[in-house]
Amino acid sequence: MQNKSKLIGIHQWFEHFAETTPDKVACVFGNTAITYSELNSRANFLAHIMIERGVSPGDIVAMAMMRSVEQAVSILAVLKAGAAYLPLDATLSKSQSLDRLNHADIKYTIVDKQWPVNIVDKGCSEREYICNSDSELFTGQCEVNPAIPTSPERRAYVMFTKVRTGQPKAVMVPHRAVIHLAKQKKHVELSADDTLLQFAPLAHDASTFEIWGAWLNGGTLVLYPGRGVNRNLLEKVITENKVSVCWLTAPLFHLVAKNNVNILQTIRVLVAGGEIKPDLVRKVLNTFPHLTLMTGYGPMENTTFTCCYSMTKESDITTPYPLGKPVGETQLHILDSNRQPVLQGCPGELYVSGPGVALGYLNATSEDFFVDPSIAEGLIYRTGDMVTQHASGNLSLVKCCDDPLKMRGFQVSLKEMSQAVYAYRG
Repeated sequence: MQNKSKLIGIHQWFEHFAETTPDKVACVFGNTAITYSELNSRANFLAHIMIERGVSPGDIVAMAMMRSVEQAVSILAVLKAGAAYLPLDATLSKSQSLDRLNHADIKYTIVDKQWPVNIVDKGCSEREYICNSDSELFTGQCEVNPAIPTSPERRAYVMFTKVRTGQPKAVMVPHRAVIHLAKQKKHVELSADDTLLQFAPLAHDASTFEIWGAWLNGGTLVLYPGRGVNRNLLEKVITENKVSVCWLTAPLFHLVAKNNVNILQTIRVLVAGGEIKPDLVRKVLNTFPHLTLMTGYGPMENTTFTCCYSMTKESDITTPYPLGKPVGETQLHILDSNRQPVLQGCPGELYVSGPGVALGYLNATSEDFFVDPSIAEGLIYRTGDMVTQHASGNLSLVKCCDDPLKMRGFQVSLKEMSQAVYAYRG
């Protein structure tokens, strides 16, 4: 039996549960349920094939895959081979996807035959493609876990920020940051009894919490089988699988709370991303008084969550855009323009340090990641957000320093937009 103190890779935690609770259901997709043992065995088979084909520790393997059992197998297989996975965004064009593959210098890509655009670049002879139509690669069985040494600082995944203007940046997230997110107990204490819904696309960092919140705690992950928002299907999936923890975007939370609140009857913890309406918060908490409702705030550069604000019937939900308190061992630093601490209650720029901070950007430098022992140990990330901290310890958002707008789900930076316009005008 594996020593938990040696489980420094997120795939090693999965292997631990495959050994200790082999018959526990790890993944559900439609009418298909896969146990920890079976999913681990399938991932081993694919991982060994990838290693034979040249995938090496530290490599990045791109994934153009819709939610499926094959996607679950692939995530684990990539990590078992010592590599990091880079999920592509299904909403991007072929040229945008190829730009990202080239930026990350991708040599291996796992392709789903259901992917909406053909990203196979026949002109790139150095890139190898693994297609899930080769079903034997994803269903073969192997009991032996690859003996690839890992490190808490090794990249687990690389994910591009979602912006409309400017150049998207590829954030490199290490294993220790994912473990910190999924196993912290200050806001969400997850267990093997929990069933989490993966509703977010793999290219969205909410999927990090959904997937690894389940698998790093021995729980069950239920993959939403739809391609878009279908409230009837969502209710069916949540109810039939008795989902206990899920994440909804603010617009979807509003839609559910207003029209289909009974969808939430099995939910123990509900995370809503973004600013949610107080009257709908009250409706949900009055309907399900034992439900824990939280808002989750954080840039991708600090691994999904930086702060969470937990709400009950007694909570003050009128505070303007509450961010809450830091998650796990996250350290917050509210500083002025000289990077000196501001007085409590005064607005300042939010900097973040601790185990959730990413490794930086792939193939790019940025002053937003820096080291300054006078502020904190290790790498520090500058969020660009102006916040205030109340006597309770909770943070509230004041504004973002570069005044981003949110349009159709994309963050649009006015600063980057103006730079692009001036560059175009010469």
